Amino acid sequence: MQRIIILFLGVTILWSCGQSNDQRIEMPTVNTDFYQRALAELKSVYDEKPSDKTLRQILFYCEKLDWPESSITYLDVYLEKYGLNKQSVAMFLQYYLSNEKHSDLVSLLDRWEFYHGLDEELAQYRIKSSIKGVDKLSAIGLIREYVDQFKSKDSYEFAAMQSIEIKDSVGQMRYFQQLVNLDPGNRLAERLYVPQLIQQGYFNKAYEILTAGDEQPEGFERTLLLARALHGMDSVEQAIDLIKPYDQSESLVQLADWYREIGRYDSAINCVNAILLEDSSRNVVFLKADIQEERGWLSSSYALFNTLVSRDTTDSIASQRAQIVARKIAYLRRLREEQERMPIPELQPKKLVE
Repeated sequence: MQRIIILFLGVTILWSCGQSNDQRIEMPTVNTDFYQRALAELKSVYDEKPSDKTLRQILFYCEKLDWPESSITYLDVYLEKYGLNKQSVAMFLQYYLSNEKHSDLVSLLDRWEFYHGLDEELAQYRIKSSIKGVDKLSAIGLIREYVDQFKSKDSYEFAAMQSIEIKDSVGQMRYFQQLVNLDPGNRLAERLYVPQLIQQGYFNKAYEILTAGDEQPEGFERTLLLARALHGMDSVEQAIDLIKPYDQSESLVQLADWYREIGRYDSAINCVNAILLEDSSRNVVFLKADIQEERGWLSSSYALFNTLVSRDTTDSIASQRAQIVARKIAYLRRLREEQERMPIPELQPKKLVE
């Protein structure tokens, strides 16, 4: 009876899959155990009396179970019967992805490409599997072929992201540039490409991308990028004015750094003090001590470096800086004492020559 029910359900599924969306029967939700039992029963039926209908039912349940490794036996049978067609490629693709057989997937798509070419989706699958198969050098070539064939916003975005995946910095810069040439002000490029441009010193190019749209950048992240581009273009005061309204820790640290750069130490310290109200971590305290030392407030700087050492006796950098500041204080104290001990010469009025 169980076999009859399972076979009946399999026939119903096959019939429903062939109907239009309006005619398709809504199948009840079933659990994985049911699919596994049904699959085992169908395999027994197929072993006794192979048929196309049972083969298709087996593959249906293999798909429902996310293509267990044993599926390959029946996929190979399907391939032998029907050859390499769209349906077999789709099933093998899902099987290889599910079982992480990336090299096999690449080989399959290479064969399909030889006879039929690859559409954009299949080309993307081949690139991803090439990367996951640790064949990164081949992936670089496949990405290049891909963008040469599919020149679109989506293809350049995909190529750039895959280049990031394989740490191909030259490739990602190339494809992001092609992306902004086609789509100025692209948000993905702003988020991932502009920081690279700023890091490498291409401030003017970063500024062009950020201001390519009709509207000025909104939101803290975009505004901060624009400010950093302006700073790199020597527009420091303009960069400061741009992020001054924000009170995030990141903006305050950046402001402190730029204020310090132009010698406005009091403003820099005020920014750090604002951060300390919420965050008294090691890096923030160290920054304040560092600025105070540069400003010449050596006693305050020394006290803060010692505070860090007392928190963590293994903090060798803070310990070294405390010693450096202590030597500066000692040197200035000796210099002052020597000046105090130095006799003041009596100035005798010059006699007039008669």
